[in-house]
Amino acid sequence: MEGSARYEVSMERARQTINTWIRTGGAFDGVGDFATAATDPLWLRPSYDGGDHLRPQRQLPGDERRGQPEARSVTHPV
Repeated sequence: MEGSARYEVSMERARQTINTWIRTGGAFDGVGDFATAATDPLWLRPSYDGGDHLRPQRQLPGDERRGQPEARSVTHPV
């Protein structure tokens, strides 16, 4: 992803193509879209940024809220 030291345009294109297929290709019953959540500046607060601006750092003691955005975005058929 852009922001990574190993970012390349061709790799980003491939990542986007694969993610689009995963999200819309119909191969899965549901998808936890971490890529979208991680690139949302309202979700990845600076205090959670591990330094690469791509993924959260480890969960800190007392931080029970981590993971709730993903949990709320998943629905299970009843």
